[in-house]
Parts: sequence; C-alpha cells; structure tokens
Amino acid sequence: MAIFVAARADAQLGTTHFGVSRRGEGAALRQYAPAWHAPGARVACAGREIPQVGETYGVLGVHSAEGWGLESGVNEHALAVGGETLSTRELGEASPGLTEHDLVRLALERGRNAREALEVLAALIERFGYGVPAADGARGATDHRFVFADPGEVWCLECAGRRWAARRVTRRLPDHPRPAPEIHADWEISAKGLETYARERHWWDGPGRLDFAAVYGADSAALHPEETRGGPVGRDELEARFRAAGAAGATFHTALPHDRRRPWPVWVSGGPTALGVFLPVYLDALLPTETAGPNGFDALTRCTDGPVELAAPRLREAWKGFEADLERERREVEREVTALFNAERDAEGRLRLGEWSAAVWARAATRAAELADAFPA
Repeated sequence: MAIFVAARADAQLGTTHFGVSRRGEGAALRQYAPAWHAPGARVACAGREIPQVGETYGVLGVHSAEGWGLESGVNEHALAVGGETLSTRELGEASPGLTEHDLVRLALERGRNAREALEVLAALIERFGYGVPAADGARGATDHRFVFADPGEVWCLECAGRRWAARRVTRRLPDHPRPAPEIHADWEISAKGLETYARERHWWDGPGRLDFAAVYGADSAALHPEETRGGPVGRDELEARFRAAGAAGATFHTALPHDRRRPWPVWVSGGPTALGVFLPVYLDALLPTETAGPNGFDALTRCTDGPVELAAPRLREAWKGFEADLERERREVEREVTALFNAERDAEGRLRLGEWSAAVWARAATRAAELADAFPA
C-alpha cells in the first residue's frame, strides 16, 4: 500500500489531497458514527483492550482484515490518516500491543487535526506498545510509517517499537516509498528518550542530533529520500497514478476541505482500479451497500485474465460517458445539499446524498457487468 499526499491551493476543493493505493484483494469500506461514551468504558481493539475516551468522531475508512481497525481513512474534521509498513532493527513486544490498524482508527476517532492525531497515536504507542510479540528474538519487521493530513498541514511519523520520530511534510511524499525509515536528523518531535534508548543499546554514540533512519532502520546504510516533483495534484492525476499502479479494491482519495458545511466526496474505486471507475461516498450520508460486499464490479476481474494493459484502454474509454454524467449530477446534487445544510435542514441533506450515492453505485455496478461481457479477456 502507498499513500499519496500533495498540497493544492484551491479554496473550493481544499488545500490538501490525500490518496491511498492498495494492491491485492479488495477491501470493504466501513463507516462509524460519532458517539459519546460513558466514564470507565473500554474498547476491544484487535490487539488489546484499552480505555475508551468520552467522545469519538465520525469516521469513514478502508476496513482491515483484522476486524476492528482501519488501513486508512478520513473523519468528520477533514483529517486523513494512513499507514505503510517499515522494517526496523527494533524487536517486537514481549506481550501483544496495539496493531497498526488499531492505531489508524483510534487516531481518526480521537483527533481533530493532523498534529492532534499524531499526538494521540504516539501516546498510545508509548503506553500500550505496538505490534505482536516477536518469536525467538526475531527482528521486528512490522513497524510503520503513519501519515496525518488535514486541510492546513501534513505530518509523518515513523515508529520502531515504542520509539518514534515525526516531522512535517512540506513536499509531496515519494510515489514509491522505501520499506525503511526516511526521517533522518530532520525530525521535529520524538518519543521521550529516543536518543538515550539508542545509546543504551550501543546503536549510536555520535555527537550532534540522532539520525532516526540510520540508527533505527534495519539497514544501517539508509539513504536520504529523493526529492519528488512538485506542482498541483488533483483527482484526475491521482486516479491516473492509481490505475497505472494496478491497485484494486477500496483505493480512495479526497481533497480535504476547510469548509465542512459543504458535502465533500471521498472518491473510491469500483472494482479493479485500472479497469473500473471512481465513485463518490460521503461522511454526511450512509455508505451505499455496494461498497461492502460482492457486486457487479466483480465481473470486471474477468478482464484481468490477460495482461491488464490490453483491456484497460478500451474499458477506460467505455467509462467516459458515465463519468461525464456522474460529474454533472454530482455538482448539481452537492449544490442542492449545500442549500439544505445552510437552511439547517441537515437530515434532508444527508438523506438526499445517501439516496443519490446509492443510485450511482447501483448504476455503476450494472455498467461494469455490461462492460465485462462486452470486453472479455
């Protein structure tokens, strides 16, 4: 899985674009409503049970196979969080800790912006531990890089067990991130005792500031990441990158808006990304049932029996009329719903969004089945 983040000066769409490209089997989307919790309540994560907080925020995300957590997602405050696997020299926990998917969902449920979500996640790692116990002292290979994005800024945190370092992201993240840490001596905040811990294990005794990637990375010869090209990024470019990567399932992206009284879409791939279409879902409305299980998009997988590059151009051309109609409808519906929100008729607005989204997904599933029959592999 890879995370794409880019800044864009666009008052209508937002200033930060967040996208996730995932390979392999498709994953369902999940939606969790905001909630208040009684004092003393606890939450049973996949890794372990921990105390619940008084308030959790509304979340929409890519559901993980673990059953409780999320691979990535967004929340009602236009905060986005995702994670990527890292390999570090740190050993696993002696007892079960929180999983990376636990941490993504917890950060989304408890954070209102990128910095706050980072602090939530870091505190959970330090208090409850991270990952599964290591077998026979084996090197830990399941540490993670977490990315936190909101309309104003982006932060990146890399962890090695309970130790972590974080910095703001001021340029586009690499399209093909390395499986080793990429934060060096440029970290802005870190776990307490980050340098002391490294000295005690004789990993580092140099003067100056600790280089997190070089000291905590599995490969002591870790290199500085290459700069990536800048420039504006929008939905079309992100979709092109996802399709080129051959990503599948619940690959999604969104522009994180400053104005959250307007409905803002999260664009989700229906079927294999290289062959399918991106469809909108909304935090303000119930998810269409087609996003959560087998549906007409599965028929598109028949087109991947041969090389994807043979089927993709024909299928992409065949989707164009559908996508043009979808964009016209979306703009009209979002204007209508914005007027309802401004008139404090929120329930009507959410119902309208939900009904329209469900109709769009149903039409797209039917179209996908037609295309699979028209363009067999």
